[in-house]
Amino acid sequence: MIRFPSVSRRFSRQWVARGLANVAGNLPNSRLPVTSNLKFFNSVQGDGLIPAFRVLDGSGTLIDGAELPEIDEKLAHRMYENMQLLPTLDSILYNVQRQGKISFYMTSYGEEATVIGSAAALESDDE
Repeated sequence: MIRFPSVSRRFSRQWVARGLANVAGNLPNSRLPVTSNLKFFNSVQGDGLIPAFRVLDGSGTLIDGAELPEIDEKLAHRMYENMQLLPTLDSILYNVQRQGKISFYMTSYGEEATVIGSAAALESDDE
């Protein structure tokens, strides 16, 4: 099994001690529930809280009931490298946009995993 770089256990314990998270799995500074089961639901007729989907906790440990996706080490390494590269690319393209050389650019600071993970799920024959 591949372990991705994660928040240290000491750091996550500090979150719990300061009241920013709890052991049950709420996100820091949030009362939203956390779920490890990905499913569709009716948000209009529900209780109003949309749960956050998580597979790993703050220390990088698999959450109870979660299934880790099958990712080979080569793909995981490539995804991590791209997540490290994205802020640099964002900075360059944002500056180019501010100079008027391109019409529009939206940065993804703090959302690197969303962008890279979504792109990694694409197959070569997807359109």
